[in-house]
Amino acid sequence: MNKINFEINVADYLSADEIKEIVKNAVVDATRREINDLLSTEEDIRRVLVNTAYTFIGCEVDKILPNYRQTIAEKVKALIGTSDLRYEVFNKKDVWQKEDSLGTQYVKDAVKDNKGIIFDRIKNTITDYDVKSFIESAFNDSLDNLSEKFQGVADMIYNLKKDK
Repeated sequence: MNKINFEINVADYLSADEIKEIVKNAVVDATRREINDLLSTEEDIRRVLVNTAYTFIGCEVDKILPNYRQTIAEKVKALIGTSDLRYEVFNKKDVWQKEDSLGTQYVKDAVKDNKGIIFDRIKNTITDYDVKSFIESAFNDSLDNLSEKFQGVADMIYNLKKDK
């Protein structure tokens, strides 16, 4: 199969304004297709709008507080080294928080990843537990408590007889 190449000078058939209009329409159509592909769901649209808002806010904050990102990073490092951040680091999903904090997620992941080790440790603890000593200790504590109560009753009876 032979190829035939030929050139057409569109300027011979269209005016400069018509060419500009065609190019403009082609760019608009291509941009719409790309945006529709990128933003095919409501979630995609929401994500792009939120990201755009964050970018805009970041630029505006940077005008007011130059280097705010670096300042925040330095403050966070200082706080982590000196503060008790259990609540901030390990907070759970609730009405105000859409998801668990990263610290809580990491703990959950670590527990899942080490499930076998944890179960083995629990099993060994139960197996090695000295039930006899526990029962003896609980029984002795109960006897001591009962003895103290009997002593209290005996003292009350003695005091009643003494007062008569």
